[in-house]
Amino acid sequence: MNPVNEFEDIFFDYEQGFYTDVELVAKCFDLLGSGDEGVWRVLPDWIKKEIQDKAMSAKEDDEFISFSAKSSDDIKKRMLDLKRWLESNH
Repeated sequence: MNPVNEFEDIFFDYEQGFYTDVELVAKCFDLLGSGDEGVWRVLPDWIKKEIQDKAMSAKEDDEFISFSAKSSDDIKKRMLDLKRWLESNH
């Protein structure tokens, strides 16, 4: 499934009460890691703002803690990559 369609499915589930706001934003962050800019274009403004606020505050010397299967280093790299992408594109 392409990332935009995946977002649409996740957002539908969110509207049905299956995800909280925080879970939805986290899932959108994961989808943005796919490198598909189309995901960014379809995100509601409030989700974009949450992602921008988190990414823009990330720093190289920050420590990240992971409560998922993803490594903290992977999450940090993706957050900093997203920050650089946002700085150059938005």
